[in-house]
Amino acid sequence: MRKFLLNPLFYFFLLFGCQKQLIDCDILIQNGMIYDGTGDVPYKGIVAIKDDKIIYVGPNSSFMPDTVIEANGHSIAPGFINMLSWAYGGLVNDGRSLSDLKQ
Repeated sequence: MRKFLLNPLFYFFLLFGCQKQLIDCDILIQNGMIYDGTGDVPYKGIVAIKDDKIIYVGPNSSFMPDTVIEANGHSIAPGFINMLSWAYGGLVNDGRSLSDLKQ
């Protein structure tokens, strides 16, 4: 049988080329129990936010955040807004429903 040796340069690219790149984000909420709205069992994970948009929800991944929020012992429900408020006074006065969105 003939032995096949690969070029050492191949091993270099294989070792360093398969590493994950860090993804920039503004805010990273980590170590909380994520309730994603699917009805599945909640799981421990992270939520990454960039430019006021949620860019990732799931198990831990590689991010380079500007701000980290530790949610140990807390629940995270990304993307949900509680519109079941009886605070209609602000809606009548303003019309944008900011009191409900920012409560």
